[in-house]
Amino acid sequence: VLYLGELWPELAIGAPRAIVMTALVATIALTNVVGVRSATWSIDAFTIAKLVPLALLIVLGLPQVDGEVIATQAVADPDWTQAVLVMMFAFGGFESALLPAGEMRDPKRDIGFALLVGLAVIATVYLLVQLVVIGTVAHAGETKAPLAQALGVLLGPPGVILASVAAMVSVYGWTTGATLAQPRVIHAMAERGELPAPLARVHPRFRTPHWAIVVFAVIALGLALAGSFAALIVLRRRAGEAPGFHLPAGPFIALLAMGFCAWLLSTRSFEQLWILLALIAAGLPFYLLSRRSTPGPR
Repeated sequence: VLYLGELWPELAIGAPRAIVMTALVATIALTNVVGVRSATWSIDAFTIAKLVPLALLIVLGLPQVDGEVIATQAVADPDWTQAVLVMMFAFGGFESALLPAGEMRDPKRDIGFALLVGLAVIATVYLLVQLVVIGTVAHAGETKAPLAQALGVLLGPPGVILASVAAMVSVYGWTTGATLAQPRVIHAMAERGELPAPLARVHPRFRTPHWAIVVFAVIALGLALAGSFAALIVLRRRAGEAPGFHLPAGPFIALLAMGFCAWLLSTRSFEQLWILLALIAAGLPFYLLSRRSTPGPR
């Protein structure tokens, strides 16, 4: 909505903002209910559409990188913990491809390679885009739409329009992917009795977890309208299943990762954490109920 505001400021505030966000989430939810194939086609199309402007930015911007402009990016009071949080958000999400793996043809063969290649491509693009932005836009941290500003420097007003459209396409594609992946967690938890049973239902025609998708979309819309964020962490070790992939020193790496997450959470304020705490409190009764109703290790 911020980038849409670059083109149409009236739609970035008040009731118009809520209407735009509601229409966006409703369309994405419907696309995912109709089927995995339609959702993946949409994600593929949006991925290509957002990479083209980024490639243009990199090609045009690298020769224009200016050391004097980079020098303006110095921060008087740097907050490196905030920078780490933003970096984690930027690089996080690649693992979401694992969630719908049960609906893939051969996930054991394809997932590992796809994750590594995808992460390498993303890291390269991020690095080059960041270099162009901080090398062409003075005081880039003070602008709400840095990509639009960078393309504006390189192409003038048409560049601002191109970047704004590309950013909106990117957000739409990301939201479509999240709505494809995350409801599968809700569906799986409901199948095991950890959430209400209706969330485990599958649409008789489209064979998608339609109630889980709708509930996820409604919650996401509420959080988006509130201008906030939430995170859900699910840790599980299931007995009786051979792992599809074995990581050497896996438990040690997992402990390091959990320690890092705990440290990162400790750097947040209560205003940023209360939603996470509220979600944990809301989910705790379901967890305790599922332990009572389902015997055996979980």
